Amino acid sequence: MNQKFECIEKHLYRRQYQTAGGDWSTKFYVLLTCWDGKRRTFPAGDRLDGARDDLGRLRTLDKGRFNFDAEKQEREKAKVKAMTLTEWLDRYLDLMKNTPSYSTKMAQCAHLKRLLGHLTLSDVTKVRVMEYKQRRLSEPLVRHGEAVEGTQIKGATVNREVSCLIAALNLAAEEGLCDGAPRVKKEREIPRERILADTEYKSILDASPQWLQRVLVAANEAAIDQGVLLKLTWDSVRDGLIVVKGGRDKTGAKQSVGISPTLNEVLDELRGEYRKIPNTERRVFTRGGKPIPKATLRHAFDKAVQDAKIEDFQFRDFRHCARTRWAAAGLPFEVAEMGLGHKLRGMGGRYTNLTDDHIRDAFRKMFTSCLQEKRAAASAE
Repeated sequence: MNQKFECIEKHLYRRQYQTAGGDWSTKFYVLLTCWDGKRRTFPAGDRLDGARDDLGRLRTLDKGRFNFDAEKQEREKAKVKAMTLTEWLDRYLDLMKNTPSYSTKMAQCAHLKRLLGHLTLSDVTKVRVMEYKQRRLSEPLVRHGEAVEGTQIKGATVNREVSCLIAALNLAAEEGLCDGAPRVKKEREIPRERILADTEYKSILDASPQWLQRVLVAANEAAIDQGVLLKLTWDSVRDGLIVVKGGRDKTGAKQSVGISPTLNEVLDELRGEYRKIPNTERRVFTRGGKPIPKATLRHAFDKAVQDAKIEDFQFRDFRHCARTRWAAAGLPFEVAEMGLGHKLRGMGGRYTNLTDDHIRDAFRKMFTSCLQEKRAAASAE
């Protein structure tokens, strides 16, 4: 297509082009660098006198700092109003599918959609989030689809749900779908400090079937999360260490932990069973030679705790038990943190590079010391 574009006066341009039928057409445009520093092009019709009038009008508006983007902004606001939080969270979860925390985010988003999902993104204000927090804090824990009487959702749980919401809204803001996430104060978190006495631990084991006993011994001895234990494969168990593939799910940090004599006995039993009934996924912990579903473990553990009449103890508290025992036995801090799958902060994290040999030796030294103390105590009796 033949066309010409030329400046005929300051800020005023003429475009001439040939149509498909062979006729020539003329259009005028105003090009201005406006008060906000943006260079804009305005159509000014097909007559020169009208284009000059438009130029004068636009320059007057520009001197008055007119918002030339107002119409576009209104269209974007209308677009934002059309998207609900539920619609955006569904899209957000699609983007998070390959992240380690996807299953956790799904659970958090389920509560967010239940209580706030009907709101548009622009309506998710600080007040609405504060109302959400109060509502969640008044709700009971739900286990196996039923509310647990006498319980309430913890502040830490609500904080994580709100953090998920903030992350989703900030991503929406980057896409131009909202102005950003409101700033909300976190709820006070009370850290869990529950550990088991030896008699309590024995009571839970006695109330558990054999397959569950083995999982509980591993959790208590190695401080590994239940999800990781259920997916643990034999190639992660080697030379006195359990080395979690890809690091701990929650932190992404390297997690290597020594195998205690008690855990080693359990692993020897499981190796023998694996040779007789191998599973294609090479899972360490199985039930009848088959992988253990997470829901099955949760139901069985809750029942064992209930039958043992143990109060206020959760599966994740085994990590506290192990860490407390390691500290009392003198395991070096850096080794214990790697055993838990924690990231070392600051300069300590930058300059501490423990090898598998360092970790293995530190755990073996601790296990040997504990065995010697037990033998000494037994002989003294």
